[in-house]
Amino acid sequence: MEWCEMGSLDDLLKSQHPIPLHRQYLARIICGIATALHFLHKQNIFHGSVYIDNILIDHNMVGRLAGLSTCQMISQNTIIKPYRICSYRAPETYGEKIQAFPQDMFAVGVILYRCLIGYLPNRKKNGEVDYHGLKSSLHIPLDSEMWYTTQLLLSNKLDFRPTAGQLLYTDWIIRSKTERIKRIFNWNFE
Repeated sequence: MEWCEMGSLDDLLKSQHPIPLHRQYLARIICGIATALHFLHKQNIFHGSVYIDNILIDHNMVGRLAGLSTCQMISQNTIIKPYRICSYRAPETYGEKIQAFPQDMFAVGVILYRCLIGYLPNRKKNGEVDYHGLKSSLHIPLDSEMWYTTQLLLSNKLDFRPTAGQLLYTDWIIRSKTERIKRIFNWNFE
């Protein structure tokens, strides 16, 4: 077990509010989550509780996935229960067919949305994310690559939703591994 001195992502966001996390810190956090999920999914293990409280942050601002007590080994015929917290529940879980791994990735999208926007996404009755009026209510610029990835992760179309392995190879996560932090605030883009 590793000591994560920054606490949970929820605690970190509450202490930073209303100032958003720097985009490189956020990329490191998401990279840590995606790395853990990629490992689990390669072993056919469904995490099932990817929540903001289950993300611990180490001294390098890397996200560590906790809450492994709900993990389960799955096979092709395994029926998965949807996420217990509705905010992290994928839209397809409101229907009959439930695929496990896309649920975990949808939850990563909810976390990324929360980090970028400052609150959890609004939902339509069918479970899809409601973006109506969002752009006009924002007062800070969004990193376009991160926002695009967020929308893909929150897509109701499973073909659009990236896997954990694909998320690791998005340009903004790859750049965060080598790029030095030059400015303090997220909205000081170059």
